[in-house]
Amino acid sequence: MFVHKFTKKKQIISFFTLVSRIVNADGEMSDIEQKALSAYSLELRFNKLLKKSLLNESRLSKLTDDGKQIDEILTPFLESSDAVKKSLIFELIAVAICDSKYSEVERDLVQTIADALTINNKVLKSMEFILDTLHNFSIQAELVVGE
Repeated sequence: MFVHKFTKKKQIISFFTLVSRIVNADGEMSDIEQKALSAYSLELRFNKLLKKSLLNESRLSKLTDDGKQIDEILTPFLESSDAVKKSLIFELIAVAICDSKYSEVERDLVQTIADALTINNKVLKSMEFILDTLHNFSIQAELVVGE
């Protein structure tokens, strides 16, 4: 929804690192989370940006699983506008919710990131509510339409 606001190469790499941390936080990457990662890659032209395909799991994990601390990963966003910071949190919640399992460990990681970006807790809870509602409507629509 808002990834177009990530305009710098370092923001895009940081975003993918954070998405990878979120989808792996609960110890399993579902098919839907894998598809979300692929969709983000297409939307951000991530492959073109780095001139090679990084969706290959080992290459992606090498890029994103580099042992950096959250504060270091967030560096490209620290001086960004509030809109960009909120967009990042919105996208991270969306990917955490997409498999219908917004686990406590995912929530804690999102909370840690939001705190580091000085995102107000009320705003964070509003985003979680909106995305949970959207996700539930999406599930209902799929039930109506069928597989």
